[in-house]
Amino acid sequence: MHPSPVARAAVAAALLLPIAAHAAQQQPAAPPAPSAAPAPGAPVAVTIAGGPLAGRERYGVRVFRGIPYAQPPVGDLRWRAPQPVAAWTTPRDASEFGPVCPQTDAVARAYGATLEPTSEDCLTLNVWTAATSPRERRPVMVWIHGGSLTHGSGRVLIYDGTRFARGGVVLVTINYRLGALGFLAHPALSAESPQGISGNYAFLDQVAALRWVRENIAAFGGDPDNVTIFGESAGAYSVGYHLASPLSRGLFHKAILQSGSPFREVVPLRSASDSARSAERVGTEFAKRVGAPPGAEGVRALRSMPADSIITLTATAQMGTFPETVDGWFLTEPPAVAVARGRLAPVPIMIGSNADEATILVRQVPVTTPEQFEALMRRTYPARADQLLALYPTAGPDGARRAYRQAWTDDVFGVTARETARSFTRAGQRVYRYYYTRVADGMTGLALGAFHASEIPFVFGVTRMSSPVWGRTAFDSTLGVAMNGYWTRFAATGDPNGVGAVPWPAFTVADDGYLEFGATIAAGRGLRAAQFDLLSSILGDRVALWERASPPVRAGGSH
Repeated sequence: MHPSPVARAAVAAALLLPIAAHAAQQQPAAPPAPSAAPAPGAPVAVTIAGGPLAGRERYGVRVFRGIPYAQPPVGDLRWRAPQPVAAWTTPRDASEFGPVCPQTDAVARAYGATLEPTSEDCLTLNVWTAATSPRERRPVMVWIHGGSLTHGSGRVLIYDGTRFARGGVVLVTINYRLGALGFLAHPALSAESPQGISGNYAFLDQVAALRWVRENIAAFGGDPDNVTIFGESAGAYSVGYHLASPLSRGLFHKAILQSGSPFREVVPLRSASDSARSAERVGTEFAKRVGAPPGAEGVRALRSMPADSIITLTATAQMGTFPETVDGWFLTEPPAVAVARGRLAPVPIMIGSNADEATILVRQVPVTTPEQFEALMRRTYPARADQLLALYPTAGPDGARRAYRQAWTDDVFGVTARETARSFTRAGQRVYRYYYTRVADGMTGLALGAFHASEIPFVFGVTRMSSPVWGRTAFDSTLGVAMNGYWTRFAATGDPNGVGAVPWPAFTVADDGYLEFGATIAAGRGLRAAQFDLLSSILGDRVALWERASPPVRAGGSH
């Protein structure tokens, strides 16, 4: 029940599907663009450490787009840690979004959307604020986008920060390097690194963005001592990695994980075993497949290639994805191990998942009969197959596919959210858990349920801005206001509860509580307890395997 290559590609598509699905059904000749055009408004200015910025203000919200937080990672800076931006003296135009980081347009084409312009000069961020003075010190939220670490950007329409800003938050969205450009590891790259490591450049970008926030957000009326990081899917995985990373300590003070957790496989940077998978071995194989010579000469050849060629060659070389790695610098051990063992950032968290994560992620998985489903369970989990088959019945129309999707959703998203909540609670941190089940009125005919990423417009409070596929009913608007309010209050105080809101009890291991966002908003206990209890034992076996495969290391790869 682990994500297949098809499933991983579908995760990348998740943020485009809701808009494009509606376009395909309603207006195929003119699909809506997936990203927001700059809004008109009055010129506004702010001065940060690097120099003056010129943004725009509309309806009381000041927006600054395309702000560089690191030098463009081009030329010799490709596959190096992000470097500081040189200061400037004349006002820099911050009215337009920057380019998205290089990625294929396969996801956009598959769903009838258009990929925004790409460039390696993409390490930019965007800020929404309603503060009028640097002395206001409003809570800050930094959004890390999803997309399988291969697609996406911080400029997507449903990431608009206007409602957050109106609610008193300074909202930041970021870009970070993706795919091979964000994760390629190679022995020659490690040799030239001061830390003796390579890979994980995307996460180092995110750290650089968080450092930029610490140094500059006060100029926008934000409080650098009250920063919440939040993300969905790969963005939530990223948040989980920052919870485990020594480089990220002190850069944030709360965390929200939507449909993702630290319970994800990573690989060692290098391995003593010739048969074991390692990040450097994957990078060496990639260089070989694309015809680059060995060693440092091969790295020079790869750096001389256009970025688009690197992205294209990743697909043609059939490399799949480049793995996140335990490098001894950003990650000193697998994040799943850090969380399971209680070695994590001491911050409050909010975490949850959606009821039907798998409906768009495993639609092409060929499990169509009860016999196929049973064979898969017995082959994959022989010791627990009978229990799994009892908990995931295949009776009824399309029963095998339904059972597989539910088991996959529970395994990848549900139980990992619960176990993350348990680990943080045992470590003495306050935890709030949610479960999203709302099917917007415009989605009822698509048989997708509460699918992966479908909560995002409600979190950002943009249900009326985005495609009508989410519906424009009074309840959809009310739910969006409510969810945005919970997220905002959590960012402000670490407690999402507020006057007039449905009470959200803090999670405890004993109560196993959560707040459901569905046809109503209501608290519950014991979410899918029988299924999660069984799956948690399987998850424990995986964590032990990951711990053996990637033992703790120091920078340079020594154990």
